[in-house]
This record gives sequence, structure tokens and C-alpha cells, in this order.
Amino acid sequence: MKHIFIINPAAGKKNATATVKKMVEDYFSAHPEQGEYEILVTGAPGDATKFARKYAESGEELCFYSCGGDGTTVEVFNGILGHENCVLTSLPTGSGNDFIKAFGLDSAAAFLNLSDLVPGVVQKIDHLKTNGVASLNITTAGFDAAVCVAMNRYRRLPLMAGKGSYILAVADRFFHSLKNRYAFEVDGEPVSEDDYIFAVAANGRFYGGSFHPAPFADITDGYLDFITIPVVSRPQFLKIVGSYGKGTHFEEAPKKIHLDLTFRRAKKVRILAPEPIPVNIDGEVTMMENPTIEIVPGGVKFKLPCSVWEKYVSRRALLEEEGNKYQAK
Repeated sequence: MKHIFIINPAAGKKNATATVKKMVEDYFSAHPEQGEYEILVTGAPGDATKFARKYAESGEELCFYSCGGDGTTVEVFNGILGHENCVLTSLPTGSGNDFIKAFGLDSAAAFLNLSDLVPGVVQKIDHLKTNGVASLNITTAGFDAAVCVAMNRYRRLPLMAGKGSYILAVADRFFHSLKNRYAFEVDGEPVSEDDYIFAVAANGRFYGGSFHPAPFADITDGYLDFITIPVVSRPQFLKIVGSYGKGTHFEEAPKKIHLDLTFRRAKKVRILAPEPIPVNIDGEVTMMENPTIEIVPGGVKFKLPCSVWEKYVSRRALLEEEGNKYQAK
């Protein structure tokens, strides 16, 4: 198998191109048995998709290493989607790297260790489709989509990468309306119209620079985790936003503001609104009419460091058990 490293020099706080090149060259010089490699550097948004698609169409057995943040990983994913000859993995040099946190908050170091990653374990993981748009991590509507628009604006400011830009965007949107009128269909079952702050359909567990909306999500279980938060007052919102960041909101919201959040595991969710709504798909916001979000089980071949996969396997049963406590009846 040939190894293709796609580096995004704009990812993270500084250009990591030279560091990644040296890391790769040193590793393969010491381990020629691992086969051939190639290093590509993007020059503009969309290049990672173009590079990946071009190589994927060759039919050769390839492993693509996304060297950047979540945006770069999504670009490479879209370039290889549908090509069975291709494997995706991450060499995280971005500021957030939220997607790989689905495998453990401490997993980044292992993904950056080529001695662990290159000979790693290839597993099939799930991905999402929202009105046909493929994505890896999390799709949201409501407050979160508005936050994403603001975050993309603030992250261009100095020292505002990752979680800092997300926190500033939350503060910005906090003083606008928190109310969104939605009804839902969850695996064909209707859920009555009501006012919500937002709705989250999660494959992964983290977004926004380590915010933790889907603490029970298992990226290999063939289900998306669908979470809805009814509209609350601003003082109530402030009481739970910290727990939302830590992933303890299901436990703490009922205690702090007497609010039960709704959690469902599902194959397909439809959000029904009176007019087109902004939908955040892995950080990109698009206006959509009644978006349908569905899980694609095992749709991606993904390589993990051996140490990360072993830890993840040991936690999967616990994720399911914890989620079952809050599953809507």
C-alpha cells in the first residue's frame, strides 16, 4: 500500500509543512518495508479533495494521511469517498482536531506517532449524509449553526483559533434569539413541533474545539446520536453551557434547571421547519429545506494507531450502556 500525505500549511497556529516532511522522511528511511510514500502540499481550499480524488481514481491501494485539522480531513474524505481502494487517517496538525477525539481525548499523540500510526489498524467507521452531502462528524441546526457562522468569522482574529473562537461566537449569538421552531421525524416517527435552542445529529463526539455534545456516540455502531435541547431562558442557558462543553449536560441539566434533554439513537432524522434553515455540516453552513440526516454504516475505511483502537474497543460497551440511561422511550 502506498502512503499519501496531504499537508495543509494553513492549518493550526503555524505552518507545519517542514515538521511533517521531516517526520515522514525520517520514518520511511528507517522503515523501507512500509512501502512507498508521497507528500503533497495544498495551496488553496479544496485542493485536498482534488489531490485525493485524482490519486483515488488510479485504483491503486492507497492510505491518505490528512495533515491538518478537521477541515482538511473532511476534504480528503470527500476526495476518496466511494473508492474501496482507499483508506483515510489523520496526522493532526490543526487547532481543533475534534474528529479524532471520538477515539479518546488523549488520542492525538498516538496519531502523531508514525511508528504507531503507519502500521495501524484499519477499521470501517460510519459517516453522515445530510440531504445527500457526506460528512464525518456532526450536523447541527439552530443556535449551533449560527455559532458556526460567527466562529468562522472570529477564528481569523489573532489568538482565536480552536476553542477560543467558539467561545466568542457563543457569546455573540447569545444575545440574539435562542428560539427555533422545529418538528422532527426520527426513523419515520413524528415528534411534535416545539421551540428548540438547537438539534444535533452526531456521528463523532466533539466539535467547536473540544465541546462535547454527544458523549455516548460510537463512530462504529451504525447509528447517529440525535440530541435536542428545548428553548430556555438566557440565565438557564448560562447554567448549562459549561456542562455542555464537558459532556455532562445530560446529567447536570435536569439538576441545574430542571430540564430533561432528549437523546435518541437513530438511522435517519428529518428536521421540519416552516422555511429553509441554516445547517452546520462539519463546520460548513448551508441553507437547507427540511434537511434529512442519515447514517451510512461502515462507509469509510479508517486507520487508527494500534494503541488507540485497543482503548476504543474497551470503551464501546460503556458508551452504549451510558447512553441507554438517557435514551428517549
